[in-house]
Amino acid sequence: MGEVYNAGWTETSLAPILEEVKPFLIEPVAMQQNFARTMSPEDALHPNVLLSYAVNGKALPPPNGFPLRLITPGWYGIANVKWLKQIEVRATRFIGRFPVKDYVIIREEVRNGDSV
Repeated sequence: MGEVYNAGWTETSLAPILEEVKPFLIEPVAMQQNFARTMSPEDALHPNVLLSYAVNGKALPPPNGFPLRLITPGWYGIANVKWLKQIEVRATRFIGRFPVKDYVIIREEVRNGDSV
């Protein structure tokens, strides 16, 4: 039915784009929130975090996330944001409905050399 399949993404790394705008950290902007998620700078700058604009050699179709899809290997599916239209670089963590209330997950962290 086309709901699940293997895909070859055509993409660019998010890190160089964020490095380019790093000096221009902005304060939060009031906006209607359809979906938003937050990533630490370390996570967002990982070279495996990608912006995909094509899949299987063809332009990314709307059901797969046109115009851009964020690909975050090793993260839960909700972190692979579809229909990406804006990235907001902030000096503080984003606090909103989705990362605080609806999609709360606990990720493994390393503290003092131990996984917790």
